[in-house]
Amino acid sequence: MKKRNLSNIEKIHLSQNLLEKNLDQSLDLKKIAQASFLSTYHFHRMFHSVVGMTPRAYFEKLKLERSAFLLTVTNLSIADIAWELSYENPESYARSFKKMFQMTPSQFRKQNSRIEKEEISNSDNKLIRKYSKNRISLKIKPKILSKK
Repeated sequence: MKKRNLSNIEKIHLSQNLLEKNLDQSLDLKKIAQASFLSTYHFHRMFHSVVGMTPRAYFEKLKLERSAFLLTVTNLSIADIAWELSYENPESYARSFKKMFQMTPSQFRKQNSRIEKEEISNSDNKLIRKYSKNRISLKIKPKILSKK
C-alpha cells in the first residue's frame, strides 16, 4: 500500500510515530506534514481533530513525559535532560515541566527516584541501556557468579 493511499487518521498516526521518534529535535510542522502527505494547514486541523490537541502541544507533552522518565531512572542532570530533549535552556524546560506536573523537575526526581525495576518496560530498558552506555551509571549491583 502506498502511503498516499492512507486514510487521514492513518496519516495522523504516522505523524505521531514521527514525533515520538524525534523528541530530541526541534518540531518542524512543515516536515511532519509533508511526511504525512498533508498540507501544513490540513495536517494541523486533522491532527487536532484526531488527537484532541495541537501537534505542538502533543510534542511538548511527549517530551515532558520522556523527561519525567529520565528523571526517574537516570542520573542525568536536569540541564542535560533539557538539552537532550532540545529545550532552549534548562529554565524553559523547568517552567514547562512545572506547568504539566505541578512540581519542579528536582521535586519530581526526589519523589519518584525509587521506581521498582519490574515497572520498567522493555522499551524503557532500551532507553536505559542507551544512557548507561553513553552518559550515566545506574545503581545496579553486579552479581558475581562462581563456578561450582
